[in-house]
Amino acid sequence: MKTHIHQDEITSLSKDFLQKAQTAKDLKTLNGLFSEFFADQRFTNMLDYAESSKKHWKDVKNALRNSLAPIYKESGSWNHSLSKPFGYPGDFAVLEHVYDQKIHKATKSSLGGLIDLWGSSRSLPTAVAERKDLLRNYLENQARLDLPDNRVLSIGCGAAREIRELHPHLLEKLQLTFLDSDERSIDYALNALKATLFEYSIEKVVANGVSDDLSEVLAGQKYDLVYSFGILDYLPEKYAVRLIENMKKTVKPDGKILFCIKDCTKFDAWFYDWFYDWRFVDRTRKEGTELAERCGLEVTREFSVSEGVIIIYECVLDH
Repeated sequence: MKTHIHQDEITSLSKDFLQKAQTAKDLKTLNGLFSEFFADQRFTNMLDYAESSKKHWKDVKNALRNSLAPIYKESGSWNHSLSKPFGYPGDFAVLEHVYDQKIHKATKSSLGGLIDLWGSSRSLPTAVAERKDLLRNYLENQARLDLPDNRVLSIGCGAAREIRELHPHLLEKLQLTFLDSDERSIDYALNALKATLFEYSIEKVVANGVSDDLSEVLAGQKYDLVYSFGILDYLPEKYAVRLIENMKKTVKPDGKILFCIKDCTKFDAWFYDWFYDWRFVDRTRKEGTELAERCGLEVTREFSVSEGVIIIYECVLDH
């Protein structure tokens, strides 16, 4: 297929969709229109053409975004994802929106609001919200353990929503360290916790969980639980190994390590790339296990959410 032909197909498909979308009054209608959009032969042709080369992929992605801009620029979540105000995809503010599954505060119209809700209700955002809930439940159980100090380290903590949702009486049983390279996300989390009027002692560490030596940054402190959720999905192999090695350096000999991956066979990666500029390193459930074992970890349990879209690995040091 020649470039000008796929451009014509994008233009005609988007024009048809835009006309119909302007009349959508509810989420069910909009969802149906998008389903028609993705099922259209013109879209299939575009996807096939894009997958034939990296250059074509980029060309089609940009053309599609431009053609849908008249309505997508009404959506606060779409604009936030593409503009990356914090400099990276999947930032803490976007995740807060995903967790709440509400209309974004910067959305400009009722149609933009429907697009916000449609985007956050798809399989991957739903799985991300369920991942947060699973982690919160895991931390609740961690807080109930009879441990001398019960130290917990969150690497790439973001806004720490899973911590903020803990009951205060459980939260006070944990000695928490929030570590992130973006100080704004840690401050957001700490300010949100302060607003609850409860007093918590939480250590704030601004550092990079991949490139910094965390044993040095944390002055050799060891933790009963070390976890990192979401970062691995953006890391090629050698950087993923560095993150896990840092987790190993900071966990107690009998402590637990938690990390997760998105299983690329369970969701449409092209959609999140084209529409939201979220690009993940392709991994499967098996490859997540292999990564842990390669780094000298023993996987003791696996959890999954949303029918396996996201896999959580509970690990211990392989002595």
